[in-house]
Amino acid sequence: MVGAWKVLVLVLCLAGVSCAHRRRLRLRYDDVVAKALKVYNEGQQGRPLFRLVEAIPPPRLNSTTRLPLNFRIRETVCISTPERQRQPQNCAFRDRGEERVCTGQFSRLRRLVSLTVSCDRDCGDRMEDPRARPPAEPAEPTEAGEATEAGEVAEVAKFTAPAEAAEASEGDEDTEPKAEAEVPPAAGYLYEKAKYDIISNILSNF
Repeated sequence: MVGAWKVLVLVLCLAGVSCAHRRRLRLRYDDVVAKALKVYNEGQQGRPLFRLVEAIPPPRLNSTTRLPLNFRIRETVCISTPERQRQPQNCAFRDRGEERVCTGQFSRLRRLVSLTVSCDRDCGDRMEDPRARPPAEPAEPTEAGEATEAGEVAEVAKFTAPAEAAEASEGDEDTEPKAEAEVPPAAGYLYEKAKYDIISNILSNF
């Protein structure tokens, strides 16, 4: 029983040491991120300062010489000036301020310390979803469109009228021969009699 208690106490001590070690690594990571943000803001002379939004530590912090950095920053209402460097954590975020995603690396080898950081504009949250756009409303007919339609109707009427006139003239030509063919019987008799008299006179001369 005493041996079991000793094992349990040893496990608890090891767990406490592990938690304390992780806590120190966590504080170290936050300190490095703060240093990287300070270095980045020093290059923003005359422009808005950036303030930390979120620091994302790596899943494993086993290395004590190299530490990858990943954090997000956002513009504030404070302007960086060479005379006075304000603390960005004391500045309010700018309305619709630009957000940037920063990556870098902190390394330390004996007395040599290296810190590199680069921040790029984050446009992922500002991209517009085409499916979210409202459907386009049908355009109302304008005066120009109505005038064009009226012009088309006029052109159709203009080309239709000659066609109708041609059909009417063809109809008149078809009816005229019918009028000539319908000769009264008396006129036909006189025509045949005159033709017979002319032929008789010609024959009598021979």
